[in-house]
Amino acid sequence: MKAATFNNTSSISEQERARKAGLLRRVLVLILVVLPIAFISDFLTGDLVNSAFEASVFVAMAVAFFILQRGNYVLASRITILAAGILLLLMSMVTGDNPVTSQLFRNIAYYTLVLALAVLFNFTLLTAYIIVGTGTLGLIAFSFGLLLPAGIALGAILNQLVVSLVIYGLLSYFLIMGASISNQFYTELERERNKLSAKMDKLNLVALGNLSVRMDEIRSLVADAGAAIAKIEGQIHNLEKNTNESTMAAELIADRITGLNQSIENESAAQIESSASINEMVASIRNVAESAARRRTALEKLTGTTDSGMQRLDSLLGYISKIEGSIGSIQQMVAVINSIASSTNLLSMNAAIEAAHAGDAGRGFAVVADEIRNLADTTGKNAKEIGRQLKEVIQIIKTAAEESDTTRAAFQEIRREIDSVIDAFNEISTATEELAEGGRQILEALRTLSEMSGELKSSGAEIAAAQKNVETLQNKTRSVLVGLRQDAQLIKKNDEAILVSVNEVARLSEESKANALALHEASRELQ
Repeated sequence: MKAATFNNTSSISEQERARKAGLLRRVLVLILVVLPIAFISDFLTGDLVNSAFEASVFVAMAVAFFILQRGNYVLASRITILAAGILLLLMSMVTGDNPVTSQLFRNIAYYTLVLALAVLFNFTLLTAYIIVGTGTLGLIAFSFGLLLPAGIALGAILNQLVVSLVIYGLLSYFLIMGASISNQFYTELERERNKLSAKMDKLNLVALGNLSVRMDEIRSLVADAGAAIAKIEGQIHNLEKNTNESTMAAELIADRITGLNQSIENESAAQIESSASINEMVASIRNVAESAARRRTALEKLTGTTDSGMQRLDSLLGYISKIEGSIGSIQQMVAVINSIASSTNLLSMNAAIEAAHAGDAGRGFAVVADEIRNLADTTGKNAKEIGRQLKEVIQIIKTAAEESDTTRAAFQEIRREIDSVIDAFNEISTATEELAEGGRQILEALRTLSEMSGELKSSGAEIAAAQKNVETLQNKTRSVLVGLRQDAQLIKKNDEAILVSVNEVARLSEESKANALALHEASRELQ
């Protein structure tokens, strides 16, 4: 049975070969009529690549038609499949001006058409596997060699490629399995038909009166026919079982696709909500960034004000230092004044003493001496007061200088804190920019994910449609199997009727033999 599967074209009957040859002839005539029209259309529109493909395939198809007319169906079918495969493979690599991922489904149709031609005209498992493998490599090469360089997102390509491979795998599986099952069944049926034909020939010999064929051989042949019919019924049962399992698998796939579509819809809703939330987050981040920029500008102005205050404080400290230097000079002057006052007071005392010695003549000089002494006392008191006040001023200046140093340190600390705050706001601005960029990237990713979800949903619908077609084919197969089972049962009933007839013939033969013996004995008695 496996040999028949791998080399179907050499094991089919002449009647089946003639039927397929006629079908192939009609297909070639159609191709030879359509290809020149397509060639002229593409040539006039400037599509020289497709024109060259079509011209080459036209030559190959013409050669196949000539070989078919010479009676070599096998070679003609192989040339047809090879030429169609090369043409459709090359056409699948043409993307046009706008490559899109949906072109993968067009390529699936091309590759499935080649596989269908192989299944129809020259089916072997090796040929089918080569075509399926070439188609799979074609889908992968188209995705990464043409779609990816065109700028289409890798995620969208991978998603569509996986869906395409699943659809192509399912279509190829059902085509190959259907062809294999049909091939096995018809091979077995042809073998049993040949056996039945041989048995009927022997039964015809009996019907023609050739009683040399033994009755037990006829019964054995009928028993063999019954066993063959039982085997066919077993094959039909297995086919029905496989068909039912395929139907259950298809229904399971449909359920999974329905669940997948529901999950995709839920994910799309979640993506919409996430997009709205992220838009709000990006707007909030933008507000934070603008507020941070305003605060940073205000702090930069405050830095200028602080620097100006420190400069003025430095000027004040310079003036205080100059005042301290001037106070030293004033103290020296006060000391000189005190020295002069002391000397003047001493001179006034000497003058008063001399005036007292002079008597009345020195009275006027005594008055002058008193005035000088009073002036010296006043000057000394004022000098002391000035010294005291200078000490207080010096103390105040020292205190002011110390406070100025403290103030300077405070200004420096304020400046450092302001710089730290500015750095913090710079980091906040940088972080908000990064967050905003991250939000934009997330939104872009969500948009890409939404597009992928839409493509997944579309692919799920296509798979569901393909699954419905598979169910339709399986229902038709089941109907055919029911008809085959009825035919097998009818053959079984006919075999039983034949067995009854054979038994009746055997009984009549025994009666004839007994009658012949009786007649022979009677004739001997008459003699």
